[in-house]
Amino acid sequence: MNRTTKLSRRILGIEWCPRRLVQVKRFIRPLSVSVLTVAVLLVLSGLPVSGETGGAIPVSFTNTTISLAEHPQGQQMMAKAATEASLVEIKVTFLDKTYKNDVHVKEPITGKKVRVSCRRFKGVSGFTMKIDKPKFELTTKGLTINQNISRLSAQGLKIKWQLGPCAWSVAGVGVTMSDIEFVYKAKPMLTFDGNGACRLTFNSQTEKIKVKIGDFNITGVQNDLDKLAKDAFREGINAAFRAMYGDLLVDSLAKVTLDTCGSA
Repeated sequence: MNRTTKLSRRILGIEWCPRRLVQVKRFIRPLSVSVLTVAVLLVLSGLPVSGETGGAIPVSFTNTTISLAEHPQGQQMMAKAATEASLVEIKVTFLDKTYKNDVHVKEPITGKKVRVSCRRFKGVSGFTMKIDKPKFELTTKGLTINQNISRLSAQGLKIKWQLGPCAWSVAGVGVTMSDIEFVYKAKPMLTFDGNGACRLTFNSQTEKIKVKIGDFNITGVQNDLDKLAKDAFREGINAAFRAMYGDLLVDSLAKVTLDTCGSA
């Protein structure tokens, strides 16, 4: 052994000799076998070995409440529920309301407003509609659904109107609408019992629905009534979504929740 090698070993505090080398080998050999055996057992048992990128270990919840987004399958659950809710036809009924934009003038002597012409619209029938597959965003803060109806046509609707003379006229009309959008917001939560079974709860305080109609055309009446008719349709669709869409979504999500983590 040269002088340089001896010097470096003294600096490191290592002193080798043939006898000690044999002892180290006798110690390392069984240790290596033991480590290899443990690694094999871990692989066979399905547990991840250090350095491997195995699948995530399922998370269990007990006696707690979490947002749907915090559940490992929350996004898939929401996607399935939203799709199923869009398959049901929604019944739209007009609000029992008259939409007005009458023409008034002031009397020159008394200064009072006097109606000189009537412009009114009232829908008295209903129609059904189906919605497109929704786009949604689910976070720990809540759920936002951007829903769209690319085109809607309805015929034989019953309406009443006044235009000029203040007397009601009745007719059956048709309507076409496109680019109907609505935004729905809520906060779905999951509550787990002591056995890890869950149930769905909805925070109704955060539910919001806002409807917007792009192109609108109603046949059978003069264009002067288009704006009033559009307001009537928008409020009718909005009311239908408020009355039905939330319930449809909750029912669909409740079924998905039961299949995923609910109790029997």
